[in-house]
Amino acid sequence: MIIIKTRTAVLSTAASLMLAGCGGGDGGGGVGSTPTPSSPVIGSGTNTSLTGTLASEAFLNSASFAAISVPRSGAAATTWAGSASLSIIYNAATGTYSLNDGTRSVSVGAANIDRSKSNTAVTTYALAGGATSDSIILTNSGSSAGLTRYVGAGVWLRELDLATTIDGRVTSFTYGVQTGAGALPRSGLASFDVNLLGVRSSGAAIYALGGNGRLNVDFGTGAMFGSGLYSETNSTTGGVSDNHAWQSQALISSSKNSFLGLIQTDSAGNGEWHGAFYGPSAQEVGGSWSTDTGNGNAGSGVIWGALGTTSLNGAGSLTSPQSDVFFAPLSASLSANSAAAGGNLSSIAGGAGLAAIYRAKSGAQDVVYSRDGRITSPSSSGALTYQQFNTGLLYTRGGVEYDMRTGNLLFDAYAYGFDTQAGAVPRTGSATYGLVLRGAAAPVGQPLRDLFGNGALQVNFSGNTLTTQGSYSLAAPGADSYSIMRNPIDRGNWSGTAVISSTANTFSGTLAFDSDNTADFSASMTGRFFGPAVQEVAGSISGTAGDGSRLAAAFTGKQDSSIGAALNGLSSLTGVATLSGSSAYLDDNPALSAPWTDLDFNVGTIWDTSARSYRFKSGTSGTYALDKTFLDTDKVAAQSDATYTVYRNASGDARVLNPGAGNPLIALTYTSFAEITAATGTMQNPATWYVPFGAPTPDFQMPRSGSASYAGVVVGRGDGPGATNASNLSGTSTLAVNFTTSAATMNMALTATNRTTGAIQAIGTITYAGSIGNSCPSCSQNTLSGYPTTAGTSGTLTGMFYGANAAEFGGAFNLNLNNAAAGQASSFAGAVVARKAP
Repeated sequence: MIIIKTRTAVLSTAASLMLAGCGGGDGGGGVGSTPTPSSPVIGSGTNTSLTGTLASEAFLNSASFAAISVPRSGAAATTWAGSASLSIIYNAATGTYSLNDGTRSVSVGAANIDRSKSNTAVTTYALAGGATSDSIILTNSGSSAGLTRYVGAGVWLRELDLATTIDGRVTSFTYGVQTGAGALPRSGLASFDVNLLGVRSSGAAIYALGGNGRLNVDFGTGAMFGSGLYSETNSTTGGVSDNHAWQSQALISSSKNSFLGLIQTDSAGNGEWHGAFYGPSAQEVGGSWSTDTGNGNAGSGVIWGALGTTSLNGAGSLTSPQSDVFFAPLSASLSANSAAAGGNLSSIAGGAGLAAIYRAKSGAQDVVYSRDGRITSPSSSGALTYQQFNTGLLYTRGGVEYDMRTGNLLFDAYAYGFDTQAGAVPRTGSATYGLVLRGAAAPVGQPLRDLFGNGALQVNFSGNTLTTQGSYSLAAPGADSYSIMRNPIDRGNWSGTAVISSTANTFSGTLAFDSDNTADFSASMTGRFFGPAVQEVAGSISGTAGDGSRLAAAFTGKQDSSIGAALNGLSSLTGVATLSGSSAYLDDNPALSAPWTDLDFNVGTIWDTSARSYRFKSGTSGTYALDKTFLDTDKVAAQSDATYTVYRNASGDARVLNPGAGNPLIALTYTSFAEITAATGTMQNPATWYVPFGAPTPDFQMPRSGSASYAGVVVGRGDGPGATNASNLSGTSTLAVNFTTSAATMNMALTATNRTTGAIQAIGTITYAGSIGNSCPSCSQNTLSGYPTTAGTSGTLTGMFYGANAAEFGGAFNLNLNNAAAGQASSFAGAVVARKAP
């Protein structure tokens, strides 16, 4: 902007330096040319461009101002800034431009050109009379590089040398042949190469700002984002400072050719900017901006330019975008009156929703555009709080934003990403997605509640239908993970259905949110699939309760075959699936020492359902880290039966418990285990691993209250000192679980069978006591861990619940009998699998 000095020449020089810096060519018919006289017909829409000879016209324009008043007494200066109402009239008969802001006016023509401050890029006019000095700087038009045909930019500088103050004002404006409202595109993308010019004051110094950048536009959503760099020149010292950054955001009016938004600059502060598009079909753009940070610091300037060649919205992933992208988010919003942050809510209503989200290729912070005109670069402090969720996905993101800047609540939940092309949405087959849900509930007369949930979405592409289910918790905003998981304000479940469009990538439906203690919500859902091949899904949810309470939420998720198997059984798996589990292992070298047993808490079973192969792979490292693969061709048919399928290859032996109703040992739907024997370590000792695996119960399917009992079987192996004590372990198990308290007790009735003599010895009942989720609020709630409580024993049990509603359990354990009698095996490793009793 402009900082006042005692001479008008300083202001004119600052603006001239700034505008001249943008370069130019031969001018091609600039504003300084003398027009052919004609009868003055003042109106708008007369000229088809700003090049060549102009006809008389009152030009449509966008203007902003910044002003300063410096007391001669030495008191602090006063600044103010904002948008301006300006008339710009060109009279072809007299060759004059007349500017009027309702209070000030000036007219200039060829006789007023200051040729020392004019060049191929700008024409400068200067007038002085009495206490008033005016300078007007207009950019030249043309077809050469750096010039525009339909939009012009200008700066009007005025200084008043008064008795008690020196007052200065700079009015910055763009004007020209604006695009008709009906001709403004309402779809598609565009990128404009733009210039930025301005003047700012800082104390006693005046700086001219000149730079460039790019302005990206999504005509479909109305969102605009600009950024670039500028240099500034101290008009007194001539010193130049480079590489200052500027950024702007705006929303286009849905009915007019105009936009309104915000600008941020490194040196001039933040403020407003507004403008319009120019040319028959929006070939050019122009707008004005102003800032006022107080204490003698204010600024005003212009941004204008023409269509460039930069591509937008290139395909890619959120971790490696190929270009700057405007996303059309799925959003749900609500508003409410609140006396203070965290206060009771009233006048609860639905919000306007979001128009767009902009993400730069550089990875800079997202910009959120609301349909109510708010534009936010989210932060997580103060009255504007922003959080993203499920950020590990490749193609989608979810977020929530809390805005209390007006003193009342505005809340938005949203999801966005790279949509699947409509033609790539399958019309056959099925898929299951694991969902993460975030949002808020606004209960009448109570504070806002954060909503956290997990669930599943099962899609029948053949029938264009889907179902969803999940569980959720309500907590105070900002609650820690313990409060959310262990002591929420309320809990509940959701379920719903939707129909997929037969021609487009979209689905919509209804849901019911049933809470344990507070209001129930009836909700609508809208969503889309994301990724090149529907790898992910996202949607928004808006709900209402009978008492006027509201809910707004969004969800994101990715395909997860293990969730599908947890709901439908292992037999429903197709393709390659990774199934979670653990292992207990035994180093079987009794001739050297007592056996060594331990647990591996991170073992994945990779099951290729087409090739009928298994890979058992540990997520840890070390001597006993498991990584064995068994192919269908390794199957030993003669040793396989209804209970086990046996495999043998050069790396070792394996037997896998057959899931299904026909297994005579135990009929399991969601769970299995493998017993693997192979040489390991530098001495190639024989070792045995027991690997329970299956489709883990999703957290949203885990019971939150009540109790259950499970009956099952135990299989294992053990050794004691001396080669004659190698034994197989077998037995039955009962598991009692209190889901309300998370307490669990496992009883194993065990028998050891000598592998050499066949002698059978009862070990008795061993009890393990433990808890679900290891008493860890942020841990998965489908896990169980415990330790033996029977006198003279030690060891560990670790396992998971598998299947719908924790239908089954599978675990690995080791057991040391520290006071073993002579001839009894003293150390065991094994697997325990069980199913819930009716």
